[in-house]
Amino acid sequence: MNRRFSRCGIVLGIAFVVATTSGGCRGIVGIEDGPPTKIAATPPSPSACNATAKTEAACAACLTGRCCTPLESCAALGGCADFVGCIQPCAGDAICAETCRRRFPTAYVGDVGSAIASVESCTASRCEGECRVGCGGYVHADAKCAGCMARTPLCCENGRTCMKNTECAALVACERTCAPHDDQCLLDCELAHPEGVAAQRALGSCLQDNCADSCIEPRWACLPPPPPPPGTLATLRVTYRFVDYPFNFRVQNLRVRLCRKAFGATCSEIAHKDTNAAGEVWFDVTGPTFDEYAEVTGAGYARTVVYLPRISSDFVAFLGVVQNDVFPDLAKEKVGVVLDETKGNLLVNVVDCFGDPADGVQFELGSPNEGARAYYFQGGEPNKDAKATDKAPSTGAYAAFLNLESGSVSVDAHVAKNQLPYGRATVHTVAGIKEHALTVLVLYASPP
Repeated sequence: MNRRFSRCGIVLGIAFVVATTSGGCRGIVGIEDGPPTKIAATPPSPSACNATAKTEAACAACLTGRCCTPLESCAALGGCADFVGCIQPCAGDAICAETCRRRFPTAYVGDVGSAIASVESCTASRCEGECRVGCGGYVHADAKCAGCMARTPLCCENGRTCMKNTECAALVACERTCAPHDDQCLLDCELAHPEGVAAQRALGSCLQDNCADSCIEPRWACLPPPPPPPGTLATLRVTYRFVDYPFNFRVQNLRVRLCRKAFGATCSEIAHKDTNAAGEVWFDVTGPTFDEYAEVTGAGYARTVVYLPRISSDFVAFLGVVQNDVFPDLAKEKVGVVLDETKGNLLVNVVDCFGDPADGVQFELGSPNEGARAYYFQGGEPNKDAKATDKAPSTGAYAAFLNLESGSVSVDAHVAKNQLPYGRATVHTVAGIKEHALTVLVLYASPP
């Protein structure tokens, strides 16, 4: 979790340019004899430092005297020199730094990333004041997050500590090459830079504790969801795959009916099919989007109504169905609720921006079910003491509402720690344990 916060930052903010040339260490940073001024690179002169930096004279002098070796290494790698050249005018500006990152997407890879981290670490350790790099030069891709970090002394100091640690700077540079949801890549970076893990996680914890509403984790960056774009008429394949809950086997011979949402709880059938031996059925529908619901019935199983998110491309839904005699026993055993045959029940499955089960989400219902109790799942089972969804990769992130008034019900969802909204969904619940016993709503942070 902490890695998610700290890796959102860009490990930059150093106000200098590196370019390949030859010249003395004074030539590295463009210093000539005389009063300090902002100047470009000087003519080359023989030296072991093959780099030129252009910046304010005070910063240039500091880098010349204290960071010549990492500058030389950077200048020997074209990608490092180009990237630092882009960042020079940014002076810690998050938007400017993010533009450079997008312009040079491979800057953090391999030897180039290590060279950049070494220069940054030296600047933070030896020239922070002269080069005016706030919080050690740790710059976030998001200006709002960067502002919160700068205003929070502990987080700013943690950023400074990380950037002064070459291994921490290298770790963050490595993680910038990972896809946002690639946990294996993040782990590999930590294994490659173990001496930087503690400092990097301390920064992540501070941001999580103090800046959760400003430093949005990548898995929530798509919230609130935008309205669906206008689509072109096309054929979409909607696939449903069903397993028995809680026994986890594929369920054959379920009757699945596609129904028009506009007609409410009474199914106005579009088409129907029965699940095969793999518990699967699919429908090819025509339109720019699919925004209807399915009604599922089968011998021994509670009738289930399934609402998917509005989709605009082929989509596969993995869903659970519960046996008639198991459903009331589960409710009583797990959360101590006796199901009322005159009431309806709702199960909500929530997914983050990456399509993964979304932990830490809370739900509220509108009229006529305000104040209805949500029973959140922990480890794949309902838990009466849980306060938000739990991430269970094999089963999903769920909450259940039991004994609801039948009819139309609105569902509001938000991320607990930063209140980011999923938006409102409206579904229908129908009374009866064996007849329309369960309504299932699948909520996506970003429409699939």
